[in-house]
Amino acid sequence: MKRITRFIDSIRILVIAGAIFTVLYIILAVRPLGTELFLMPVWTTDITHVQEKEENEELFPFKLNKTLGYFTESGKIVTSIPYDYKGSVSSHYYTTYNANASRTPFYTTLGEDAGTIIDAGFPYFDDDRIYLFLPGGVGVEKCNSDGSRNWIYEGSSPITAFASSAAGAVVGFADGNLVSITHEGIVDQSFAPGGSDYPVILGADMSDDGKFMACVSGQDRPRFVLAEKQDGHSRIIYHEYLAKNQAHQVLVHFDNKGDTVFFNYNGGVGIVSTKTQEHLHVNVPGIVMSMHETTVDDLTFILSRDGENYTISVVEPFASLLGSFTFKAQHAFMAVYNDKLYIGKDSRISQVTVARK
Repeated sequence: MKRITRFIDSIRILVIAGAIFTVLYIILAVRPLGTELFLMPVWTTDITHVQEKEENEELFPFKLNKTLGYFTESGKIVTSIPYDYKGSVSSHYYTTYNANASRTPFYTTLGEDAGTIIDAGFPYFDDDRIYLFLPGGVGVEKCNSDGSRNWIYEGSSPITAFASSAAGAVVGFADGNLVSITHEGIVDQSFAPGGSDYPVILGADMSDDGKFMACVSGQDRPRFVLAEKQDGHSRIIYHEYLAKNQAHQVLVHFDNKGDTVFFNYNGGVGIVSTKTQEHLHVNVPGIVMSMHETTVDDLTFILSRDGENYTISVVEPFASLLGSFTFKAQHAFMAVYNDKLYIGKDSRISQVTVARK
């Protein structure tokens, strides 16, 4: 990818009526291309204000402030389910559960019965994929669409990282092992990235085509590792040591194309090309909560948290950090669907249109 150096000419933020999501207008002026990135608010709605959706309206999941549910592109909250302990929601299913979850019912986006997860554990939904983290913390189960068991995998130490993609699942353990499992339950890769004094896997992900795995691992000389699957083996094609230890799990994320991988570290976000191993670091405050791509020039939005301060950073891989804005909240979430950015703040969700002109 050709490197393009871009400079931010100005960042103007206009906040009216004292609320960041009441009216928000941001311009990131970019040179030398002579274009500007516009983030323009469209609507804001309260997650407790439930309305009926129009026929054929697409539903988008949200999880915010001990409430989960679905909303539409037009700003209607269609489902709003409060929960006391934990819940999981995706574009296909949702459920809530307690600390002793067993025989857990789950539902479709419209609230219809979808099935029952028979075994004990904590459910996790990712699109139409259903997983269950087993009691004891060392095993994960993949479920069929009705909640019955498809396969189960158990390690010898606690699971410390997990991610699902279109190709399968990747599981990281406290003993430093990283395992790739297909949707059929076949372990097609298993290796220990190593390189650190204490090899715990802090975060991991797999590309949608299953070709690449990446992780952040270790305490005392922690490092990031990018590996390519080749003939039943995992070949490390890029790695770097990180300057500071991290006392928490971190986010590792492949973009939709599998061309770029992002990883959070203490002080920022690393960006690596899976094709050329070109790499870049950008400063991002706090702990990264989520990353999402937009169709506008392959921009990536990063939500991070530092106490009650949440920051959304706009990144163009291998060019620059285009800009950021910060807001205070007790709870927040961020999602991107098509070219629209959705930001949740405590009890409200806002839609922000992203465009370059």
